[in-house]
Amino acid sequence: MATAVVAESRYDPRCDTIEALDARLVACVRSGAPLRRTLARIAGAFVAHRAWEPLGFVRPADYSRERPGLSARELHDLARVDAALGRLPEIDAALVSGALGWTKARLLCRVATPEDEAHWLHAASRFSADALSREVRAIDVGSLEAGAESEPDSGRDREVVRVRVPRRVKGRWGALKGAMRRVAGERLPNDACVEILTAEVLSAVRVELEGQESPPPVRRAGSGEHEPAPVPEPPRTSAAPPERSPFIESLAEGLAEASPHELDGRLCRAATLERGLLARVGPLLLAFTERRGPRQLGFRSVDAYARERLGMSPRKARALLRLERACVRSIALGEAWRSGTLTVSRALALVPLVLAEGSEQFHAAWIQRAGAVTVRRLEDDVEAALGSGLLDPASLPDLPGGPAPECLPEGVQIGAEPMRGEETDVWVANVPAEVARLFRGCLATLARRLGSKGQALDAMFDHCLATWRVPTARHHRVFERDGWRCTAPGCSSQRNLHAHHVFFRSAGGGDELANLTTLCAAHHQRGVHAGVLRIRGRAPEGLVFETPFGRFRAGDRLLSDAGAPRADRYSPPDPSWVHSF
Repeated sequence: MATAVVAESRYDPRCDTIEALDARLVACVRSGAPLRRTLARIAGAFVAHRAWEPLGFVRPADYSRERPGLSARELHDLARVDAALGRLPEIDAALVSGALGWTKARLLCRVATPEDEAHWLHAASRFSADALSREVRAIDVGSLEAGAESEPDSGRDREVVRVRVPRRVKGRWGALKGAMRRVAGERLPNDACVEILTAEVLSAVRVELEGQESPPPVRRAGSGEHEPAPVPEPPRTSAAPPERSPFIESLAEGLAEASPHELDGRLCRAATLERGLLARVGPLLLAFTERRGPRQLGFRSVDAYARERLGMSPRKARALLRLERACVRSIALGEAWRSGTLTVSRALALVPLVLAEGSEQFHAAWIQRAGAVTVRRLEDDVEAALGSGLLDPASLPDLPGGPAPECLPEGVQIGAEPMRGEETDVWVANVPAEVARLFRGCLATLARRLGSKGQALDAMFDHCLATWRVPTARHHRVFERDGWRCTAPGCSSQRNLHAHHVFFRSAGGGDELANLTTLCAAHHQRGVHAGVLRIRGRAPEGLVFETPFGRFRAGDRLLSDAGAPRADRYSPPDPSWVHSF
């Protein structure tokens, strides 16, 4: 096994042919089918028991991001497929053997019954994933191109929008997203923030769309018009079914009797093993796409290749490509990702920082910081560093919310933005095509009035911040201080906020700010007062949070003496398991 691992590490995918890369990708993804099924079993038991609540989390999205490093969609999607496969043995066997890809299995689980699963398996062997999704939608109106719960954007084309702006304007994007999240009451993804920004400007400005007087007609799938071209079927390599691993199968034993802590441990171990597989898929997929492999094999895009050939979510394929490109630029990130030190969510949070110009000398320090804070804090720190231009993590404050006072230029007030003169940078957003079209229309309309696109984007930011900024009531000072969000480690809630007395009023605690911290209603009532979460110290810098998954200082910083196991530092007993797929 050691010889095989060394030989694999010396393999250079750039030297292989398109057909050989395709065969390796298919075989690599197919070999992970038993592990994927085991991960689904564990996720099914975890969701059924609502096991995130005894672990100190109030929503599965926060748990999945902080512990196994999965998205909330993926966790629920795994659980839904597991529930369906319990009554569909033929589809279950086809998935585990690798004969049925994950994308098609996910679609079949929405509509198949024990009476007609053979019919649907036959249809899956004849139809492409796109055609199969149309067949499924004819019966299940709630499903989308790749499953409503797992890939909402799969049928939407995306575009990358780039605007050259002064560095100070780009730095305001983080503050604007914070205002959006405060208004929405939840953490919004980047593309949703761009869509909200565009909608707000459209409500105040009459926009003249460039190059098109009216929007194109909407084409609905299943209407019989403009059906997509048939998906090519590259020559399939004959491969034996993936081998069963005793260690992987043992992770799915006794799930009904497992405690929440045991389920958490098993889910993190299975996710660690799957990261080893993704670390092998990434270089192959990057080499394949750089040589225009999908086009050469007849696929219209990388998304189509991932769905049809690999049975992989396009969202996951795009994230894997972005992460692999960052690993090429950063040796430190590549080593941490391939060794299993970083979860997917932590690695992806570091990608924008790694790709930033001038950040090379700080990569190792950022990777060290990724293991010392929650994913929520890591994303905030990366956003603050990119916005301020201070890329050294040592310059970050103890609490999120702006650059440390000692790092500000002389004469600049605390909280004010450092002036960068006319130094420019590029503001980038990856959004759905229809959002990109409206955004460019807004930008061009304002640019014609103000003189440049940089000034236009600055004016768009100004309009939204002025619209959403409201005076803070005196009794909301604690919320303002804590950034209008729950201070419990890893919690993303920004709604239903309570001012919690660290030293209880029933025990004589007062209403001074040093005795108050912001908690969401769930963490306040079902966390602190149910004994799952303990808080002590003086707010805001001196607080210590004791949770079932670790002890944290204020600002989501992990205490060095925390005894809870860290999922991102887990390593399997035998390293060969990671490379045996």
